[in-house]
Amino acid sequence: MTKNVTFGWAVPSFGGSEDAHIDVPMYEEPNFQITKDTALLCESLGFESLWIADHLILGKEYKIFECWTLLSALASVTKKIRLGTLVLCYAFRYPSLLAKMAATLDVISGGRLILGLGAGWNIHEAESYGINLPDKASVRINQLIETIKIIKSLWTDKKATLKGKYYSINEAICEPKPLQKPHPPIWIGSLVGGKVMPKVTALYADGWNTIARPPEVMVEKIEALKEACREVKRDFNTLTLSIDNHILIAKNEREVDELKKRIRKKSPNYPSYAHFDSKSQKAHGVKEKFTWEEFSTQNFIGTPDQIVEQMKAYVKLGISHFVLWFLDFPSHDGLKLFGEEVISQFK
Repeated sequence: MTKNVTFGWAVPSFGGSEDAHIDVPMYEEPNFQITKDTALLCESLGFESLWIADHLILGKEYKIFECWTLLSALASVTKKIRLGTLVLCYAFRYPSLLAKMAATLDVISGGRLILGLGAGWNIHEAESYGINLPDKASVRINQLIETIKIIKSLWTDKKATLKGKYYSINEAICEPKPLQKPHPPIWIGSLVGGKVMPKVTALYADGWNTIARPPEVMVEKIEALKEACREVKRDFNTLTLSIDNHILIAKNEREVDELKKRIRKKSPNYPSYAHFDSKSQKAHGVKEKFTWEEFSTQNFIGTPDQIVEQMKAYVKLGISHFVLWFLDFPSHDGLKLFGEEVISQFK
């Protein structure tokens, strides 16, 4: 392979069985010991990074660990694997405080932080916690831009002053600075199309992440990002392109089919799932409805050799990092098989 392709583990900070969430259909509820053991296993198998989503209410019975606290705990027990947020909702923490938190984590981890940021989307979740997350996407994006400017200034300037429309700091000091220079990588997470978020990424980010779509759809997303880079005179090749998606891997097709049956027994509607509405405090309807065949067009399902070929289609488009939700978790079988038979194919 000509590209340096790397892999990350999507850390389940919530449970998803019984159709509570599509990401972890076999996982009952968050368990730190299991999470810690799995993070250490990933490190030993050659995974490059681990990533935690930033939500307050999610999953089975809405039990979920807070993102930054969990990331900090994992920083103290791992040694070399990079630590990422995929992605932080900018509105949950004031920008200057977030900059300080991130600088501290980068120091205590030995320079392993990747700060993933997004414009947020779950208005009801924020409202239930008394957090102001504007309804208008344009306002959220502008607030995200100010957040990034404040964070970068605090990370690099001796004293940081910024008076924005939404946030202000005055001669703020952030010491010690992050270990990574000029600063820890900032990634932008974006789920939707359009031109605004690609431009934000081109202007302010070191990396970009989106949920995987079939390769023909990913072409359009990547082209929008290339166009944004051209508009702002940014070298597109300086961006890391990443996707996160689900993986179901087994030694042979019979075992893959057996895993599907086990998942269906635990989560009868899978790969469809009921989505939590934090405003009504109830699950409602079905947000995503797929057959296994449809689900397989944008996720990695199969034997190691099949999955290598599926991933190569994305690598050809420029994707160099894959963040993976292992559908058989908390079992380590799929993760070990992937580490032993897939990662080596991309070195």
